[in-house]
Amino acid sequence: MIVGLGETGLSYARYLSAAGTGFSVAEDSPNDAAVSELGKIDSTTIVHPINDPRLHNASDLYISPGVPLA
Repeated sequence: MIVGLGETGLSYARYLSAAGTGFSVAEDSPNDAAVSELGKIDSTTIVHPINDPRLHNASDLYISPGVPLA
């Protein structure tokens, strides 16, 4: 699960997509430009809120540096 959809989150998405690894995205305030760019990377990925239960069940977390940890 990618947490945060800024520059780092989009970089994670590009990397995971190129590696053939499926991923989800959690972001509370996605901006239109980032969502559009994500659609170019993987058109099937849906952006979920950070409090989504999938976050607790994710096997791997890719946390963007701008996301507060507390």
